[in-house]
Amino acid sequence: MTNQESVYNNLKLLYRTNQVSQDLIKQPYKRVLFKNILSLIKHVPHNSILEVGCSEGQLTKELTTIAKNITAIDVVPMAVDIAKKNVSGVNFKVAALEEFKVQKKYDVIVASEVLCYVKARRKMVRKLPEVGNYLVTNQYIFDKTNIGFGSIIYELLLLRYKTLKVIWYFNLKEWRLNLCILRDLQ
Repeated sequence: MTNQESVYNNLKLLYRTNQVSQDLIKQPYKRVLFKNILSLIKHVPHNSILEVGCSEGQLTKELTTIAKNITAIDVVPMAVDIAKKNVSGVNFKVAALEEFKVQKKYDVIVASEVLCYVKARRKMVRKLPEVGNYLVTNQYIFDKTNIGFGSIIYELLLLRYKTLKVIWYFNLKEWRLNLCILRDLQ
């Protein structure tokens, strides 16, 4: 089993053992981050959106308020099944971005707190322009118990693409720092 397969299997295990919160949207910082992501998307054409790592569809549901053509992918079949029940009008697929085939480029790729799970970082960063014109990332940088080294490495690799706008989220009470960044992949 490869390192990447191990990571994805661990994510699947979290769902099977109910260790993933069913109420992520109720966490105050998630509501703020979703608002920030939508705000960034509105700065560029956004008729078609690919959401990577859709989980149970919390952000997906918000995306349906600003776009009609949405595809949402996740590597965890159980998460996709739940998302399908939570959100209608979206094309859900069980897939990893690194293996996802597109017929036509999306206007925007949204990757919220997921790139850190993909181990083939350089390959992923090179693939992004084949999939979409713009990229919105939400990267966890740190909280009071962890530092997101995987996210930091991705942010350094993504510097090759023009940054259009950045929204910082810092909560002193939680000691949490997230960055929402809009990039031009063209």
